[in-house]
Amino acid sequence: MPPSGRGPAEGSVDSPPSDHRPGDSSTDGTTLAFVCVHDDGRCQVAAAFARYERDRRDLGDRVEVLAGGIDVADDPYEPLVSVVEEVGIDVPAPGPRAVTTDELATADHVITMGRSTLDLLPTADPATRAWALEDPRGEPRTVVRHVRDEIYRLVVALFDELFGATG
Repeated sequence: MPPSGRGPAEGSVDSPPSDHRPGDSSTDGTTLAFVCVHDDGRCQVAAAFARYERDRRDLGDRVEVLAGGIDVADDPYEPLVSVVEEVGIDVPAPGPRAVTTDELATADHVITMGRSTLDLLPTADPATRAWALEDPRGEPRTVVRHVRDEIYRLVVALFDELFGATG
């Protein structure tokens, strides 16, 4: 888990544009697009953790990370952002933004934060994954932390799958 020393939930994993063909992560230029309905919480957190993993694994320019929403909120969901900051990861400004159809079409992997998002996407192809994450809105902080830890576990597993596990 990130630098605070707090680990992810028990049982989770805590290890660690060119002529690229979509879905082939063995060459340079993999784009990961994290998408949720409002882009105010879970996909922002997933993108922040993906940037952390990209840097931790020294993948540099090989991995582009995007986050966006379909029906964009005005502001980030502060309780989720604050529990991510507890583990030393910043969710960068400017906050929620709309994902474009061009970004979705050119991303190698589109990861949605829930089934409802998948239903709203203009297109969904085999490289689209739906992470069935609980919506932490209005939940106690312990639930919000659980969602944070689950997002980190899923991001690490995705990086392990696409780029190989780290020791």
